[in-house]
Amino acid sequence: MQTPTNSVQAALPAERRLDKAHALSAESVLAGLASSPYGLDDTEAALRLKQHGPNSLPRYAGASLAAIVWHQFRSPLIGVLVLAAGVSAVLQAWTDAGFILAVLALNAAIGSFQEWRAERSALALQGLVALQARVLRG
Repeated sequence: MQTPTNSVQAALPAERRLDKAHALSAESVLAGLASSPYGLDDTEAALRLKQHGPNSLPRYAGASLAAIVWHQFRSPLIGVLVLAAGVSAVLQAWTDAGFILAVLALNAAIGSFQEWRAERSALALQGLVALQARVLRG
């Protein structure tokens, strides 16, 4: 999805693009954004909202508990241990197979708990960030 700035930049000649807007005059930046020192009028603001969507950061919903648990078994080392448990079971070394599976379950439980806590912390931090801006219209 293109942002309003990117779509305006794409329509500009190379010498007027805003990728180095910090080096341009305020008038050049406003011209590149098709704006004015008084902001956008309501019609233009509504058109840009419809064209490009709201000017907001995407919200991360967090992973589900099932996804977190599944993530614990995606490591190649875990695959080797599952294979070792299977070979132990085929060879009827039930103690070895049981021990390997118990270690895998314990590892998955601890890893899932830690990842779940990290997800909760990240979501809590996301809730603390309140982005607000004042804009001029007309």
